Amino acid sequence: MRYKNLLYNTWAKLHIAFIVLVCCYSAYTKYCRFYKVKQNKAVIAAGSAVLYNTPMFVYGNVTGSGSGYGFFAPSIRSNGAIVGECNGQKIMPQFKSFEGAVRFNSLSTAITDYLLSGDEDSTVTGVNKTGVAYYDLILKSIGVNTYRQNNCTQDSFFISYNIISFPEIKEYRNGDHEYSLVKVKEMQLKLK
Repeated sequence: MRYKNLLYNTWAKLHIAFIVLVCCYSAYTKYCRFYKVKQNKAVIAAGSAVLYNTPMFVYGNVTGSGSGYGFFAPSIRSNGAIVGECNGQKIMPQFKSFEGAVRFNSLSTAITDYLLSGDEDSTVTGVNKTGVAYYDLILKSIGVNTYRQNNCTQDSFFISYNIISFPEIKEYRNGDHEYSLVKVKEMQLKLK
C-alpha cells in the first residue's frame, strides 16, 4: 500500500509539472506570435526537446495534459469571432441550433493559431501552405454562407476573423465595460 501511495504521489507531481511546463511554453509562444515578438531560440529548442519528444507527446495526448491551458494565462488572446460586413453593417453567421454554434466555435478556434502566427509555412503551428489554403477556403465558405443568411445584395462582401479584446482591469474599474474586435485577417469576396 505504501508503495502505491509513493508511486501515485510521484506520478501526480510529475503530471502537474508537465501541465505547468506545457502552459508556460504555450503562453510564451502564443504571446510572442500575437505581439510579434521574436522568440528566444534556446527557449523554443528546450521546450520542443522536453515537451514534444515522442513519449511526452503521446502522454500529453492520452491524458489531455498536453493541451495548453493558455486561457488561464494573462495577456493571451481571447476567443475569436468571424464577422462579415454588408451594406456598412456588421453581420455574423446565424445558427439554427446550439450544437451548430458550438461546432462553429471549435472550427474558428482551430484556424486561430495559423492566423496569429502570420507565417505561411510554420513548423511551430504545424500549418503549411496547403493548410493555409484550406483554412482560407473555410473562411470564404463561412463568408458566403453568412452573406446568404443575412440577405446581402452587394456584389462584394468582407469577412474577417477578429480577436475579442476586453478592457484591462484598470479600464474596467473606470467604467469601460465594452469589448472591441481586433481584426486579424480580412478577405473581400466578390460574388456574381
